[in-house]
Amino acid sequence: LLQDIQREYSKPFFVVWTMHSGYISLVMVVLPMILMQYCCSGVGYSPPKGWLKCFLRASLINVLLLLADCVWCQSLPLTLMAANNAVYQSLGIFVYILSVLLLRESFTVDKTAAIILCVIGMCIVAFTTEI
Repeated sequence: LLQDIQREYSKPFFVVWTMHSGYISLVMVVLPMILMQYCCSGVGYSPPKGWLKCFLRASLINVLLLLADCVWCQSLPLTLMAANNAVYQSLGIFVYILSVLLLRESFTVDKTAAIILCVIGMCIVAFTTEI
C-alpha cells in the first residue's frame, strides 16, 4: 500500500506525519481529561520533578524517529518492501541503545537477547529476499 502511495503521492513527510501522529490525540484529549479529574477532585496537581528534562529528551527522540521514518518512506520506491520493512523493524535496537544512554536504563539479559534475536531476524529477511 505504501509503495503505491509513494508512486502517486511524492510527499513522504506528510505520509509519515499522518501515520505517526497518534500521540496528538493523547496530548489533545487524554491529558486534559486527566488534569480535569485532578482539578475536580480537589486533590490538585503538581508535575513531578524533572518533567521538563524528560519531556525534552522525549522530544529529541521523537524528532529522530520522524527523520528515520521520512528516510524510510523515501527509500520505498528504491528497495523491496520485505527488505525495507526488516530494516525498519530494527528501530528497536536504536531505541534500546538510546534508552540506555539517555534514560540510564540498565542492560538486562532479556532485553539484550531480544535485540540479538531482532538482528538475526532482520538479517535473515534482508539477505534471503529474492529480487
